[in-house]
Amino acid sequence: MAQQQDSYVIPPDEANAIISRYLNIDPMEAMIPILQELQNTYGFITEAVANQMAEELQLSITEIYGVITFYSFFRFRPRGGRILLTCEGTSCYVKGAGAI
Repeated sequence: MAQQQDSYVIPPDEANAIISRYLNIDPMEAMIPILQELQNTYGFITEAVANQMAEELQLSITEIYGVITFYSFFRFRPRGGRILLTCEGTSCYVKGAGAI
């Protein structure tokens, strides 16, 4: 049974505990370490937490979304049970990796 994306929750008080540790740092410099800690702790970042970060760090939501969507490490829902990585290099492509 697939879980709906909107049912993924990070408790606001737990997110606040992470965010508050970085409030004495420049918000732009603190953004990636906060996102990394949230990602490492929960496996994903929710829209609600991104909005909470924007409010608490006094940044625009577009700045935070820009970082989340730029880096492939960050995601808005947990990964599946198995992760398949394929080579995307030229030599792999020549050998037929594109067909996979």
